[in-house]
Parts: sequence; structure tokens; C-alpha cells
Amino acid sequence: MALPSQEPLDFPGSEGRPIVVKTNLFPLDIGNPALRIGIYHVKGTRRLAPQPPRRDQRPRPPGPTDPTRIRSNELYECFLRAFRRELEEGRRNTIKGVTTLNTDTEEELRIYVIPPLPQGVLPRGLAQIVNLDHNVRGRSAGTNILNVTYMRNVDFSEQAVFSDFRELMKVGLMDSLTAIFTRHNFFRIKNDLFTMIDKRVVCNVLDVLMGMKIRVHTDVIGSPMLSINMTFTSCLRVSAPLLLVYAAMILKRNVNEVTFRLQDFAGALISGPRLEEFRSLVNNFEIEIPNLRDVQNFQRSKLVGISTEPASALSVNGVNLNTYYDNAGFRIALPHMNAVMIRRGQRTLHVPMELCQLSSTPQKLAHALSQFKKEIITATAVPPVPRFGFIESIGNDITEALSDPHVGQMLLSDLQVRLQRCVNVNARVLDEPETHHKLSPYTYAMPYTAKNVKYVLLDLSRNDPNPERTKALIQDFVHFMCDRLLMTIDWRDLLFEHAFNLDQPVYAVFDEMQAVLADVFRRLATRDRIDYSPSHDQVVFFVVLPDTNVDFYGCAKNLITQAGYVSQCINEDTLLRLTDFSTKLNLALKVNAKLGGINNVPTEGNFRWMSFIMAPTMFIGIDTRNSKERNQRGIVAISVSINADATKYKFFVRRNDESSRYSVPINDWMEIVYESLAAFIGPLPQRVFILRAGMDEFNISKGESLSECMEIGGIFRHWFDQNCPNVSPPPVTYLGYNRAHNVRFMNNVGARDVRGSDPPDLNVPRGTVIDHQITHPNTFYLVTHETVAGTLKPAKYYIVTDENSICANDMLVVVYTLCCMAPRCNFPIRRPLPLAYCRLLLNYAVGTCDDVFAVGRNAAPIPENLSMTPFFI
Repeated sequence: MALPSQEPLDFPGSEGRPIVVKTNLFPLDIGNPALRIGIYHVKGTRRLAPQPPRRDQRPRPPGPTDPTRIRSNELYECFLRAFRRELEEGRRNTIKGVTTLNTDTEEELRIYVIPPLPQGVLPRGLAQIVNLDHNVRGRSAGTNILNVTYMRNVDFSEQAVFSDFRELMKVGLMDSLTAIFTRHNFFRIKNDLFTMIDKRVVCNVLDVLMGMKIRVHTDVIGSPMLSINMTFTSCLRVSAPLLLVYAAMILKRNVNEVTFRLQDFAGALISGPRLEEFRSLVNNFEIEIPNLRDVQNFQRSKLVGISTEPASALSVNGVNLNTYYDNAGFRIALPHMNAVMIRRGQRTLHVPMELCQLSSTPQKLAHALSQFKKEIITATAVPPVPRFGFIESIGNDITEALSDPHVGQMLLSDLQVRLQRCVNVNARVLDEPETHHKLSPYTYAMPYTAKNVKYVLLDLSRNDPNPERTKALIQDFVHFMCDRLLMTIDWRDLLFEHAFNLDQPVYAVFDEMQAVLADVFRRLATRDRIDYSPSHDQVVFFVVLPDTNVDFYGCAKNLITQAGYVSQCINEDTLLRLTDFSTKLNLALKVNAKLGGINNVPTEGNFRWMSFIMAPTMFIGIDTRNSKERNQRGIVAISVSINADATKYKFFVRRNDESSRYSVPINDWMEIVYESLAAFIGPLPQRVFILRAGMDEFNISKGESLSECMEIGGIFRHWFDQNCPNVSPPPVTYLGYNRAHNVRFMNNVGARDVRGSDPPDLNVPRGTVIDHQITHPNTFYLVTHETVAGTLKPAKYYIVTDENSICANDMLVVVYTLCCMAPRCNFPIRRPLPLAYCRLLLNYAVGTCDDVFAVGRNAAPIPENLSMTPFFI
């Protein structure tokens, strides 16, 4: 299912000053559209044969009696075996397509064959059963039963947003590009190509590799395009001993500069914060154990853990781990060092750490490690001019390779594809919507004044030799909020303070923190030696954190939040900058919003916004974060506006539905909608405006988003039918938000005259909108933020449904205005406010709750008294 059909939208809009934008999109000319490419669906099961008895007469474990499914990798190999003669005689090319899981026990693989197999071998539309021997180590072990169906041929005239042509290009493109760029010293990691040339070293143990990301776009019907972009990936050093990586991490030196000797680690055991940091760095990486094949019959394995106890405390089959490997011919020099837990397939075992080294193949980090994030961003921030220079050079290389008559057989050459020059687009730049911050950037629209604010100070700073300095800086900051920003807070209203001793073990600091907070909560509840009245006073906790990798933030934040209080955590370096006006102002923005104040609102000069909200509108933001483990359910954050001008919100965190990786169960949606309508201030909403992030382009456009929209709309209709039968339920507008589209822009004005310099205006200006020429009628690009370094990544919006028939100019201004209402800064950001709240709420849930994705665990609960306060920003 493509984007849902609806009444034609009036895009493109008409407002904004014109600008010429250079894109990284290269139109494709297909010189051989008559080429026939067959689409085959393959699924299969395996029936194992009875196994003969062992020579030693030991009983074999019982095997499965029912057929088991064949995995996609094996399905492809089985297909090639089954039709080897036809493929070789016809010099046919095959491309492995996508895999779908039809049921819990059946995988179906799509395979493309160029040209199709003869009709006499496999007629179109008829399923054919093919039986193949299943061999294990050269001996027959059962039968593979394939079910192969010739579905159809690729239709090149139907280049919809999602079609057979697009899916073919997605899977076949990388094989073609890999063949082209292997001679340029590029290699493939997943779906991108990288090179070791000009690699950059980050934090001494990581290599940042530069490469290319190339994707297919069929947004413009009949005009497919390739987007070429520079990309980076962070890899651990290859073929380095694991202990060498650890030594470089603690010494903060380059791996190549560390002299590695096993005796330097004699008697050592990695523990505490260093163990946690090391685990997070190397977890899930491929590990090689030289010469271990003779012992365990496999060599390359995945690291799944590092033991907290020494290897000498572990055993294998009742034999001490070190003794086991000594007997196998390995001399263990570090018997007291941690062991590494490795896994391949279903097998898991412990190995002494000194035997392990990183794989010789570069491995992409599965996640951005927080301790390296700043350095990685600095290393990968490439401005528009050098980025687009690289993009054009890659485009030229592809063009040259495809024009070579001796190029090997591959999809692009079979289709006789040619690349045109990259597209220049006539875009528009919208004026920044008028808001309070635009007119008065150093004041708040509504400072918090509902109650008197009193505060608690918890000091975990490590390096301040004067403990009174922390208190003085916090009191000065509190005085700033009162005197300059007119908040009802007095620096003398310090209810409680405590300075922690960080020289004690980490676990003792955590124990002390829990005991101190429990005592403070008891005092607040009983008013024991504390001047506090819940009906008249509000409490905010200031927690000063040390510059360390220990997660004091998560512990303190979670304990204070679950007790129903607001907190503001401040790092040591931020504390020392509290003498700076801008630092004070930005920190005070967070405190004011957390207490219930409003930092920014649109003004009456924003005519389109004011006209739009004359009809009360409920804005809903939805974002999902999934676990890296497929068997774990993700969490969904929802923010819902509960007043007519969209300045107050109610917040929810839920687990996603077991049948969906993105949305929540319908019963949860009913609870969310009902509570939000009950809390709505003023007349009932006449419109619902949903903004959806956390889905990829496929799910935004092909069904997940539409089914979620229909569920929410149906719940609104049901509530109004039950409670207000004479009132029409609000129509729904649903917009998808995505930044993972690979499209980049550069201001084309004056770009020809730039040589070796990169003026900041070559990034497209804030407010740039592109809603024609390279977009589907239901999509548009909108840039609402600026960047200090690198190239802007525009947001792409998908209009999944628009029952409110909002005109293009209104929709663009509404989205842009929501981006200007950020709770933590006084300038526009990349996400509209409902989605910005959801992103921050997800960060809070993941960063403060232990194992939030664990099976059987509920989502991070929000205390009722904080459910309408952005305590998490």
C-alpha cells in the first residue's frame, strides 16, 4: 500500500522568497526498459532424516520430528542449486531480495532473475515443489522442500513510491556499486561502502571511516533518482588484542602508540566503572581467537559479555578454565584477568581475555557511545562544499564505470543505466514565525509564579577545592531567576543541602545517595525541620554531577522523579560557567518549563498560526524507540496538547504492541485519548493534528502509520459518540517525520566562486522549504534549524492523511511555528514541539530506568503530579 489516496493537496505553497538549492539527487536514465526481470517467491521447510547411533553408543539428542523452516540465506543457496543448469546455460544473473516472515514459522524470500527462467521450467503463477538433499559435512541429513513461485516481471512503467522497481533497485544497487568501487579501495559494511584511506582516530581506540551512502528515490513518478551522500562509521581497531584496546582506553593514547606486554597486567582484574565502559565499547563485536579452531572447532565469534570474576574462578566441564586452555596447548599468563564470553550460533563459552583479538574485518559500532559522541561529531562534521565535491566525484566515477563496455554483469549494466547531473531545485525560504522569543529573546513568555519555589542542593562535584563555591554559584543562579526572569524563587529558600564524598567506593556513593534522598523525601512528607507546604510551595532539586563515566545522573534523576519532584542536574563544567549570562539563561529555561512556566508562545503577528488555532486543535506527538534485541518490545512516548494554544501538554510512556514495532495497543490508545480529552482546557478540540517520528520511510508510507491513524481517529469518534453525540468528532491530520532519507541541500548562490573556503551561507538558510520537483505530492522538506558545523540534514514530512484539508501555506507555517516553541532554547529547532517532547521523554526513560526494554517490564512510569509537566527536558 502506498501513501493513501486523498483529495489533491495544493502543494507547492506560494509564500517565501525564492532560492536556488543544489541537491545530491542524480536522475537515472534507463536505457533498456524492455529488459525482463522475473520475481520469484521462495519458501521452504527441512525434514531431517533419522540419525544413526554414535560409535560410542551414547544416545543422540532427539531431533525435531516436524519440518523446520529454512532461513533466508539457505533459501537463496537452495534456489541456486535447484536451478543451476538453467542459470548457467542462460547466463542469468540473480539478485537476492527482501525476506518477509509470513508466520512465526515460515520465511519467504524474494529473488530476482535476469532474464526469467524458461516458462517450461517454472510457469508464471504456479507454485512448484522442489526437493533437494540436505547435506551436513558431505553426508545426507534430510530433505529441503522448496516452494517456488514465479510471481511476475518487474514493471518499469510503475515507479510508485513503493513498487517492484524500487525494491529491485534497493537490493541490486549495492551489489553493482560494490563491484564498481572495489577497485577504488572501498569495501562494504552492511548497506554502505567505506574506505580506510584518510581514516580519523577518535579517543585513541576508534577509527572513523569515511564512505558513501547511496539510495534510490522514486518520489517523482517516472523519474527515479539516486541520492549520493558522504557518510561515516565508527569502528574499533581491527586485529588488535582485546587487552591492547583496554590499555589504550585507560591510558587515553592511540592503540598504535601503546606498548603492549602481558606482564603489565599481572594480577590485574578489570572492575567498576572501567569494566562497564569497556563492556559498552566492545560488546557484540566479532572476536578472533587464533588457533582456537583445533580446540572448539570454530575461530571467529561474537563477544557477548565480560565476566566480573577472574578466569581462575570459572570452569569448563568441571575443569578450571585456565587449566582447560593450558591442557589445550595455550600458556595462560594472566590467570586472574577477566574472562570473555563469546558466542557463535547457539554455543556460548568463556575464553581467557589474553587469547582474544578484534576481527580483521572493520566492524561498525551498533550504537553511538556517549563517551565518544562529542569527538565523533567533531570528526564527521563536513561542510557543504567539500561534501558536495565528494558527492560529484562519486557520481563521475559511477558514470565512467557504467560507460565502460567491459564492465561486468550487474544490475546497472543490464539496465543500461546512465546518471544525469545532480538536480538544482527552485526552493523558497519562509520568514521565521513571530514568537515571544523573536521579539524579546532574553525574557520568558510566562515565568512560573503559581507557587513559591524552594530548592534542595545535592553536591557530587569532585574537583572543586572549595565546597562553598558550589553553593554560592547555585544561589547566584537562583537569584538570577528571581531578579531577571521574575520567577517566584528566593536564593534564601534553600531547604536542604548535602555534599557527597566521592573518595569512597562507587557503590557506597550510590548507597549514600539513596539514603540522603529517602531522608529528604521523608522530611518533605512530614515537614520535619523543613519549611515547606505542598499547597503553597514547589520544590526543585539541584544535583551537581561529577565529570565521570559513572551514571550518577540516571540514579538521582529516577529517584527524584519517582518521588514526584522536579530536578535539574548540572555537570561540573556547566556549574563553572554559571557566571556567563547565556549559560544562566539556557539553564533557567529548563527550570522554568519543568516547574510549569511557559518560555515561548506565538504572538499576534503570526497571523496564520492565530487563524489556525481559532479552531481548537489537539496536537499529538508520537515517537518510538526499539531495543536492539528483536525479541524485546520497544517503548513509545506520546505528548498531547491540552489547551487551545498548544502550550500545555500531557505526557505518556507505553510499551509498543506485540504485533507492531511502533504503535501501542488499542486499549492504551483509548486510555491516552480519554485522559487527554478529560484534561483539555477550554472548548473541545475541533481538529487533531498528529506528528509521528520513530518510523522509517517504509512504515510511514506503507501501512503502519495509516493503521495507527485509523485507530486514533476511531477512538476519538467513539468518545464523541458516547459523550457528545451532538458534536462532530474532530477530523485527523497525520504527518510523518523522518530525517533518515539521505537527501542533502546546498545553497547554490555563489557556489561556483568558492575555492577552498566554506562560507556558512552555503548551508541552506533556516526556513527553506522544498515541496515540488523532487517530492511526491504528499511530501515536503523543511529546514527549521541551523548548524554550527557540517551540513544541514533537512526534515522530510509525509502527509499520510489530511481530513482537515489544511492548505499548504498554513501547514508549513504551523509546523515551522511548532519548531519555534522549543522548551530549552530561544531559537527554532529541528523538531516540532510535540516531537521534541517525545524525544526528550524517550531519552529520560532509557537513561534513567534499568533495562527499560526487558521482557515483561512495564514502560517507565510517570508520577501523576508530573504527567502535565515536562520534568524530563
